[in-house]
Amino acid sequence: MAVKQLSPPGIGLPPFLCHRLASSLLFPYLSYGADVFMPTVHMIRKLSMFWHKVHRWTTNCFMSTPTDSLAMEACLPSLGLLRAYKRCQANLSILGSPREIDPATARLPPSVQTPSIHRHSPDHTVLSANNAGSRLPLPWLQA
Repeated sequence: MAVKQLSPPGIGLPPFLCHRLASSLLFPYLSYGADVFMPTVHMIRKLSMFWHKVHRWTTNCFMSTPTDSLAMEACLPSLGLLRAYKRCQANLSILGSPREIDPATARLPPSVQTPSIHRHSPDHTVLSANNAGSRLPLPWLQA
């Protein structure tokens, strides 16, 4: 009902609103738990088929349009790339939090470098040095 109110009567949603709706409403539902759980191959196939339908809906392309060009036309990456990005961001947030605060970080093996009050190094920027363009951890001795 709320989606119908986004467009004037008889016209339909403009493409930029379709894109915004897909990226802000549909992708969080499709990727729920993707940072922790790995879905089965059958479930990934179903989710990617639905995501291709979202691409077609966003671009108003024909059913015979190849799915690779659909992703570029819709300006929405494939579901596999979005899931990998979400998993990488979750890993960085786990590695960037101290063991004393985050229970997920406390379960990591002791050989993994994480911020801690008891460590002597002022910052461990080596944790995210391989991830170009990702967020860098703040200095941990800062208030």
